[in-house]
Amino acid sequence: MLIIEDLHTSYNGIEVLHGINIEVKKGEKVALLGANGAGKTTTLSSIVGIAKEKKGKIVFNRQDITHLETHDAIEKGIVLIPEGRHIFTKLTVEENIRIGGFLLSKHRNDMQENMERIYSLFPFLKDRNSQMAGTLSGGEQQMLAIARGLIGNPKLMLLDEPSLGLSPLLVTKIFKIIDEINNMGVSILIVEQNANIALDFTDKAYVLELGNINLSGSSKQIKEDDRIKTAYLGM
Repeated sequence: MLIIEDLHTSYNGIEVLHGINIEVKKGEKVALLGANGAGKTTTLSSIVGIAKEKKGKIVFNRQDITHLETHDAIEKGIVLIPEGRHIFTKLTVEENIRIGGFLLSKHRNDMQENMERIYSLFPFLKDRNSQMAGTLSGGEQQMLAIARGLIGNPKLMLLDEPSLGLSPLLVTKIFKIIDEINNMGVSILIVEQNANIALDFTDKAYVLELGNINLSGSSKQIKEDDRIKTAYLGM
């Protein structure tokens, strides 16, 4: 579904990614691990066209999307759930969700059907659909951000630190929902600081260090690697 080949990405002429290679197959859950500043968010930004200074190749569903504009990447079926949620705090819960489905705005039946699907997955959002999004708790805002991304029928969901700042109970709930989304046929590429959770949740993982992929393989194998145990798992 997604192939990244020899991707170099720069900001203001300074290279952040130094020729990385990543693959996400249809239906897979893939983790991208690394310390702060390793280039994880830059990788996701490159995929959806937010980061512009890049060379190499990004292929999605056999189409070259390396230099595609962000709205075109969304239309092709890629959605980014950003770090920090970035919901519209002064709009209602329902307005936030509907904004995520702007490409469906001309198809009222599709929008209504998708809204019903979202509310079945996130019933508390239906109960609070007219509540201002800024009054939700951190965990509720994270679920709203995921719902906003899901409304547009993505084929690939990119998640940037979905557990950030959340209690362990909420983190478990969030990952259960992401798993349900994956079971609906949506492939997942997740950036996550909590390596234990990420490796238990995913099929495959890549470890990014200072803009280079230093380790890749099945999540189970990587979790058993002594270097990962020392650097990320506190073992």
